[in-house]
Amino acid sequence: MKCPDFLSSQQDLGACTQNRLLQAVEEKLGAVWLGVSKGDDREKFIVDMFNIPDTLKPFGVISVG
Repeated sequence: MKCPDFLSSQQDLGACTQNRLLQAVEEKLGAVWLGVSKGDDREKFIVDMFNIPDTLKPFGVISVG
């Protein structure tokens, strides 16, 4: 069964995010994945905060510390 492109990219981004979280643990850091809802005020806030160009859409934010 072939997944639609948008679903496949979401799965890829989710796997990438998980790997970054696991790397943070390996480096003895804390980390949290903050999802970004599409089409609401939070998405606009993230786009504005990180100066993301119109050609890209945020998937999530990973806070590491």
